[in-house]
Amino acid sequence: MSRPILQESITGASAAVQGEEFAGKGHVTWGLQVVAEGLNTAGGDAFTVRLEVEGENGEWSPVLDESDASVLGEITEPDVVDVDGDGTTYNGFVRVHGLPAPSVRAHLSTYTDGGSGFTVDAYVMGAGNAGTGSAYLSGSI
Repeated sequence: MSRPILQESITGASAAVQGEEFAGKGHVTWGLQVVAEGLNTAGGDAFTVRLEVEGENGEWSPVLDESDASVLGEITEPDVVDVDGDGTTYNGFVRVHGLPAPSVRAHLSTYTDGGSGFTVDAYVMGAGNAGTGSAYLSGSI
């Protein structure tokens, strides 16, 4: 049985960037947490971070719903909240379940700075186990 993982995929980004990738290790439940420091949506700050998975041939793609019409595992500026009320640190979390993948990463696909100079950190979490028969088991923890 694989243990849960928590990895920082994007650190202090102030431009669109593909985050560091991490092996799936049999996990089937994925979480994406985003922390935006200095975000000012009233001033025009905007971003999109999405969870991406590696396909069998090494291609990367966002997680789509059954109709391939909507991206799952995506966080934008309206999705984050100022948990501590300080007006500078905003957090958001989304999870996707039932998704075995050989590797995952966060992707800051859009970044618009309205003048605040905000930065984005993104964390990828994995939990759950598809069992020893999973085609995507890789390495040891």
